[in-house]
Amino acid sequence: MMTTAVWPDYAPVVADGFAIGHDADVERTTLVDGAVRQVRRFTQAPQTIQIRALIDGTAKYRNFQTWANTQAHQVFLFPDPVRGNQARVRVRGGVAGITATLKVGTGQTQLWEIACTLEVVL
Repeated sequence: MMTTAVWPDYAPVVADGFAIGHDADVERTTLVDGAVRQVRRFTQAPQTIQIRALIDGTAKYRNFQTWANTQAHQVFLFPDPVRGNQARVRVRGGVAGITATLKVGTGQTQLWEIACTLEVVL
């Protein structure tokens, strides 16, 4: 039996920057004569979750990099605070969809801020 990966517990998600949205479920193209052609992209608009997470220390950040390189493009479980369950998600764009910013905390502690958009997989 294959185990499902999970969001790392050492990368807690913060409320600031958390957002839930949907992708457009139709694609519109303006034709030469000015008419608009509309094509359905999905049977259901994909749900997205924008998150920010904080990681304290370079060692934990390196662990997160390893996790992201192997798991971000695959489906993993993410603690969904809205529904109160584990959502099946993947990082939009895989590891390239994750941005990390180094911030210096109190006492010269390194604090990494991770930002990415997750796609909910049904």
